[in-house]
Amino acid sequence: MPAQRSARTSLTSGRPKEARLRGASLVSVCIHSFNHAPFLPTAIESVLAQTYPHVEVVIVDDGSTDKSLEVARGYAARFPGRVKVFTHDGNAHRGIPATANLAVQKSGGPYWCGLSSDNAFVPDKVERQVAFLEEHPEVGIVYGPAKVIDATGHVLGFTFVRDLSREPDALPALLEGNCLQGQTVMLRRECLQKVGLEDENLTYSDWELWIRIAAHYKVAFLPGPVAYYRVHTTNTSVEQPLEVQRERHLEVMRTIEAKAPVIGGGLARPFNRAMVKLHLAYLYFCAADPDSAARAISAALEIEPAVLLDYRFLAGWLIRRQREVALFTRSEARDYIGWFTEYATAHVPPGMRRTGSLDPIWRLKFALLLGKYGFVVRQLLRRGELLLDALRAGRQ
Repeated sequence: MPAQRSARTSLTSGRPKEARLRGASLVSVCIHSFNHAPFLPTAIESVLAQTYPHVEVVIVDDGSTDKSLEVARGYAARFPGRVKVFTHDGNAHRGIPATANLAVQKSGGPYWCGLSSDNAFVPDKVERQVAFLEEHPEVGIVYGPAKVIDATGHVLGFTFVRDLSREPDALPALLEGNCLQGQTVMLRRECLQKVGLEDENLTYSDWELWIRIAAHYKVAFLPGPVAYYRVHTTNTSVEQPLEVQRERHLEVMRTIEAKAPVIGGGLARPFNRAMVKLHLAYLYFCAADPDSAARAISAALEIEPAVLLDYRFLAGWLIRRQREVALFTRSEARDYIGWFTEYATAHVPPGMRRTGSLDPIWRLKFALLLGKYGFVVRQLLRRGELLLDALRAGRQ
């Protein structure tokens, strides 16, 4: 949950600054617009007000029934050549993946950003991210945190996102869940040329796309907010039943499982393919399908038996399932930890049994214990730090 802070902010105040970058690469900002007429001007103006001037705004209206298309065309008339507006054939409503894909096809910059019509950019987002990508050619995606705002633009707090640059490899972390918020991302067009566009059969198509890109490119995190995420009564991605969210997660993992041989790159490595199976096992278990979960774990051990030897990683993964995943109840996560360790204990290959040292499963159980109580200690220390900060502030 975002920290509860309240302050008024002007999302697009001030005139654009002169760009401080040497290059002049075009950045395509693709806005997928659907029934957000009150918020669309803020989204568009936040792009036009970027401190980096070489930006094109490509708006695709997804069959809006309010005045969104009229608003978008008004900006296209005021900024000809810089703001472009498109619709699906017959003004059809085709969903976010198809709308995002059409926007990519209608854009031409070597760098690409997506933006929902109810969100916005901070003024220097594009400048900072272009500078980073130009300095780090090995990176395919760069992202950062966002400020959370309400319908009127009041800042409520910040999104807490996982810093994948701290990971040895971003791919296993992305397989766990979608750490990247779409409006905070900038990627190279060459990534899309290599791995393809969003899968229009998936609701969580952006997550699946990030996974495909992370299989071939590095993912980088920039500290400091780069976008505004708006919470309002007509958000389409919130308040979905847990069962629906579970099924959408399963759709992504099944799709990655099927595509892995074609995607290649990091998904060709046995460890990552085994992790896909373990994620499927967790999702099946929480969906009350232990038989499918057992088959998925068996498949994981068949692909990479040594996955059980990386007990520190497994312990962290299992603890994160209990601590971070909001889709499932904590009791389900706790039950899965016990079920997983019991099942894995019964299926440790004989060659992996240790003599004179702890079995891998006992190592895992020990690491789980340390991870669980280590988290509690870290939380207590953090609360102590916050209390000291409050006391110091009160004395000033």
